[in-house]
Amino acid sequence: MEVIQNEEATSPHDAVHWDLGSQWAVRQGAWKLIHNVRATAGPNLAEEDQKWFLSNLKEDRGEMKNYVSHEPQVVKRLRQKHKAMRAEEK
Repeated sequence: MEVIQNEEATSPHDAVHWDLGSQWAVRQGAWKLIHNVRATAGPNLAEEDQKWFLSNLKEDRGEMKNYVSHEPQVVKRLRQKHKAMRAEEK
């Protein structure tokens, strides 16, 4: 709770992830990768952005730009992070 209430407190975790049905996401630092965006965004999102959407929350708080094609190494790292975090839960 201290991490939520104090913006200067550091988290004991380096990443967070979540699953919502067929959609999942992982966030590490400023980067957030969402898989299966179409589950919540619907037809308002371009077709090429619906499967994978990578946001840089430091540069684009509104999550309007998809960095997938510009940052493939970040996508790979976050996909691996999500897979590892899911394995830890089991």
